[in-house]
Amino acid sequence: MGRVSQDTKELIRSRVDMVALVSEYVTLEQRSPGDFWGRCPFHEERSPSFHVLAGKGLFKCFGCGKGGDVFRFVEEIEGVGFGDALRRLAERAGVVLSERSPAERARDERRVALRRASELAAEFFQEVLWSETPAGAKGRAALRERGVREETARAFGLGLAPDDWGALRGFGARRGIDPEVLVELGLLGRSRQGGRLYDFFRDRLMFPIRDEQGKVVAFGGRTLCGDERKYMNSREVPEFYEKRRLLYGLDQARKARPKRLVVVEGYFDVVVPHQHGRCEFVASLGTAFTVEQARLARRYVDEVVLLFDGDEAGANATLRALAHLVGEEGLAVKVARLPGGLDPDEAVRSDPTVLDRALDEADDLVGFIIEESLRGYERSSPAGQERAVRAAIKLLARIPDKIRLFRELHQVAARFGLPEAVLREEISRAEVQQRRSVARRPRAQGPLGSAPHAPATEGVSPAERYLLEALLAAPDGAARVLEQGGGAHYFTPGAAQRLAAAIFECAGSGPVDPAKVLGLLEDSAARALCSELIGRIDPEKDYAREVEGWTSLRRRLSKRRRAELLRRIRAANDDETRRRLLALHQQLREESA
Repeated sequence: MGRVSQDTKELIRSRVDMVALVSEYVTLEQRSPGDFWGRCPFHEERSPSFHVLAGKGLFKCFGCGKGGDVFRFVEEIEGVGFGDALRRLAERAGVVLSERSPAERARDERRVALRRASELAAEFFQEVLWSETPAGAKGRAALRERGVREETARAFGLGLAPDDWGALRGFGARRGIDPEVLVELGLLGRSRQGGRLYDFFRDRLMFPIRDEQGKVVAFGGRTLCGDERKYMNSREVPEFYEKRRLLYGLDQARKARPKRLVVVEGYFDVVVPHQHGRCEFVASLGTAFTVEQARLARRYVDEVVLLFDGDEAGANATLRALAHLVGEEGLAVKVARLPGGLDPDEAVRSDPTVLDRALDEADDLVGFIIEESLRGYERSSPAGQERAVRAAIKLLARIPDKIRLFRELHQVAARFGLPEAVLREEISRAEVQQRRSVARRPRAQGPLGSAPHAPATEGVSPAERYLLEALLAAPDGAARVLEQGGGAHYFTPGAAQRLAAAIFECAGSGPVDPAKVLGLLEDSAARALCSELIGRIDPEKDYAREVEGWTSLRRRLSKRRRAELLRRIRAANDDETRRRLLALHQQLREESA
């Protein structure tokens, strides 16, 4: 995204009601004018410690320390970058982001066209289902047969594609939808002879697939006419609908703030449990549960249970996919199986205790994969034991968290009667092999092709955090530091220096406002650091006195900065770089004298 002016960001911030935004995720209680409290959405807690200051447009949790402005809240709650948070809030505020490159404008216009066409198609399918026509009656009868009530069907936006080759095409023409957009979405097909457009979904119950914001991005259709293709799905559209990044029903599930998510396969396996109050059910859209889906789930819960039937769970492809989840931090993944080939929606309707028992007896992911690796082998035979141990070692080598690794290693050692030291040695070898394998692969990229970021606050010293927190909290602190010859160049290059520069820039036009400082920052590392420090601000603390200690603190920062410059001077490969670094080193030395 091209650089957006500070005035535009301030306009967005002023138009977005912080309390209304947060209330979509948190139940807030007003304790005094402009002062709201609730339970933090970022960590588990019993007593409310999440504070929203409506007048300042800031939030802060006194439990986990997270804090910031409306942009930071969206970044944290939705797990997106600043650019995406800015776009979402601009749309909410009705602000047009004009400073965009031609490529960005074209991408945004395409996205708007895809979004509009998807929403209108969903509207069309719903109109057909609830219409007083033979097609609508047929669809409603199919829902009654599956035990789906009208209010549930409307909540999930279910619809019906009529048995007509041109119904949606005609609707789109009447509503001004470009037919090529419907083709791109996979809602219209094109005949091989003559290129005639036709409706792709016909005589099917339609399930709109929504992102976690509740926006329609795709469709699934279940046949009503006995077609051998029981389910059909609209195609993936890059940067709009990629099924490995979404979970069906998550937009409904997250509203209930469940403690865990239960991942199933089918649409009815989500809809029917929700109708019976089991709002933790979501579906993986026909894929094995992916790493991207695990990271999406991690925004809302700490535990996921993958609910399979017996045959599905043991499939080799499923096991390979599950193995990739072992190393995911911050999310406990378990596996459960329903007996007797039951589907979750059948279990909910016929005998919920069977479902509860299966979920309560869910296996730890590592233990489950080890058990499955023994299939077809005599468990007590040397071959079976060695196969299981080798599988365990490969899995354990994926776990980065040392505490979790210790716990899993202890269980595997006890299970097979092996010394832990032997397992540790084998795990070390497996880790080396995995690192070599990763090094040979192309560098991993994010969803839009961007390289992953380095840790947000890496290299920021405690002294720098201490001072930056004070400069954010004391409205005139930065101005006093500037009067004493301070500046951003004293701070370590990176997040700390960029945050300091934003604070001093803000101080040039008046008292420092943490929300405005955060608005000046666009890179994720500096914004993360700023948000962290905002969350640490103590309203009872006298930060003005803290800032008065700038002189002594400056000496420590300067000493640390000069030492770093000396290392860079020694490593410099050209005279020009060496001269520039020497000049900066000399400047710092003179200023701290």
